[in-house]
Amino acid sequence: MSQAELANSINKDQQSVQRLEAGKVNPSVYFLFEVAQGLQIELVELL
Repeated sequence: MSQAELANSINKDQQSVQRLEAGKVNPSVYFLFEVAQGLQIELVELL
Protein backbone atom coordinates (compact mmCIF):
# COMPACT_ATOMS: atom_id res chain seq x y z
CA MET A 1 0.00 0.00 0.00
CA SER A 2 1.36 3.41 -0.90
CA GLN A 3 1.42 6.37 1.44
CA ALA A 4 -1.19 8.07 -0.71
CA GLU A 5 -3.51 5.05 -0.57
CA LEU A 6 -3.17 4.81 3.21
CA ALA A 7 -3.72 8.54 3.62
CA ASN A 8 -6.82 8.38 1.45
CA SER A 9 -8.24 5.44 3.42
CA ILE A 10 -7.91 7.33 6.73
CA ASN A 11 -8.87 10.79 5.43
CA LYS A 12 -5.44 12.33 5.97
CA ASP A 13 -3.02 13.92 3.55
CA GLN A 14 -0.08 11.99 2.15
CA GLN A 15 2.37 14.34 3.84
CA SER A 16 1.03 13.34 7.28
CA VAL A 17 1.68 9.68 6.53
CA GLN A 18 5.10 10.54 5.11
CA ARG A 19 6.10 12.44 8.26
CA LEU A 20 4.89 9.55 10.44
CA GLU A 21 6.84 6.99 8.43
CA ALA A 22 9.97 9.15 8.53
CA GLY A 23 9.69 9.55 12.31
CA LYS A 24 9.32 13.32 12.13
CA VAL A 25 6.18 13.50 14.28
CA ASN A 26 5.08 12.26 17.66
CA PRO A 27 1.65 10.84 16.74
CA SER A 28 -1.30 10.61 19.06
CA VAL A 29 -2.67 7.21 19.97
CA TYR A 30 -5.79 8.07 17.99
CA PHE A 31 -3.74 8.81 14.86
CA LEU A 32 -1.97 5.47 15.25
CA PHE A 33 -5.35 3.80 15.72
CA GLU A 34 -6.53 5.36 12.44
CA VAL A 35 -3.38 4.14 10.67
CA ALA A 36 -3.93 0.62 12.02
CA GLN A 37 -7.51 0.69 10.76
CA GLY A 38 -6.32 1.88 7.36
CA LEU A 39 -3.85 -1.00 7.24
CA GLN A 40 -6.57 -3.39 8.47
CA ILE A 41 -4.51 -4.54 11.43
CA GLU A 42 -4.89 -4.29 15.18
CA LEU A 43 -3.25 -1.35 16.93
CA VAL A 44 -1.12 -3.74 18.98
CA GLU A 45 0.35 -5.11 15.72
CA LEU A 46 1.34 -1.62 14.68
CA LEU A 47 3.00 -0.93 18.01
